Amino acid sequence: MGEAREPGWYPDVATVGADRWWDGVDWTEFTRATPPPAERLLLRGERPDLARPIHLRESNGSVLAIALSPLWISLSLFVMTAFSFASPLAGSILTGLPIGGMIALFLLAARDRETLRQRGARDAASPLWMLFTPLGYLIGRWSALRPYGAGGGGWIVLIGVQGVLLVGLIAWWTGLLGLMPH
Repeated sequence: MGEAREPGWYPDVATVGADRWWDGVDWTEFTRATPPPAERLLLRGERPDLARPIHLRESNGSVLAIALSPLWISLSLFVMTAFSFASPLAGSILTGLPIGGMIALFLLAARDRETLRQRGARDAASPLWMLFTPLGYLIGRWSALRPYGAGGGGWIVLIGVQGVLLVGLIAWWTGLLGLMPH
């Protein structure tokens, strides 16, 4: 039967020099090194998911692919558009490319979330943030990881810079083709 005590860190009877998290109902798998006595007063009441050391590298393959998605999606659209003038098959593939891109981005976001959870971030952003574009996902990711002390703002800047450059490139290209009104 469970013990009647407040949730918190308590000395782990199985490991000398370690504390284990009591969630108010049962002992969890979360452990940490026992802090010095002065620090224990500061740490009282903290949540185990925020107290565990988390090794969140800023670069993993999934988030890099998401951050570079404006570039790879635009390049594939450009190539398919160029081929669509020569082949009707390319034109039909071009129609499905945005759907395929969104599926790929959703799968990348799910993989990123799983990677972050394996590294200890229990509150990683949901892949459903991808419905608000890759920028929306990266903002949701950054917001979810802030309590862990992780960065992530660099990915938002990277995707923003690409967006500005792509809009500029499209404006330049349409001006070159004479499609922009004078």
